[in-house]
Amino acid sequence: MSSGEHDGKSPVRLYVAYTSLIDQPTFARLWEDVTAQERPLPVGRRADILDMDLLFNCPSQAWGGRIAGLTPTPGARVPGLLYAVDAADWHALELAEEFPERVPITVRVEVSGVEMRAQAFTTRISQATSMAAVSQAALDIMVRGAEAAGFPPEYIAKLRAEPESESLLTPELLLNAQQSSPTS
Repeated sequence: MSSGEHDGKSPVRLYVAYTSLIDQPTFARLWEDVTAQERPLPVGRRADILDMDLLFNCPSQAWGGRIAGLTPTPGARVPGLLYAVDAADWHALELAEEFPERVPITVRVEVSGVEMRAQAFTTRISQATSMAAVSQAALDIMVRGAEAAGFPPEYIAKLRAEPESESLLTPELLLNAQQSSPTS
């Protein structure tokens, strides 16, 4: 049974988006591309993923660079949008979230003061890397989605600063390393 197959116990699964799928036009386009039936995109509610932080450690061919994953961080919160997704449509999320490179994990989320559990997708440990640039296209869409969803201004500022703080191999670093290395 794949992670998206319905187990017969619940007609819906809770899913929390925190990457490019917080942007409604992007999510709607991907949803329409991968759902066989004409099912409407579920409506998302603002939620916080608890005790997790963002880490741009997931290489993505689709986005041309690294995209965000989650890392356990006590006390941290990542804003997201919580969806109730029909179990029959779970495959659509797997495709949109780049499964199997990104895998579903159970996270704690808080919605309007109520804590519950939901599924989020994050980087498969064997795929994690810091050896490529952060995808500017994915980051721009995350910022656009975060602004439209009313995420906190400090979170949006953190996203905007991400390429500088997260990219380990910048062109300047590589150029300096080349210039300072002895030639043979």
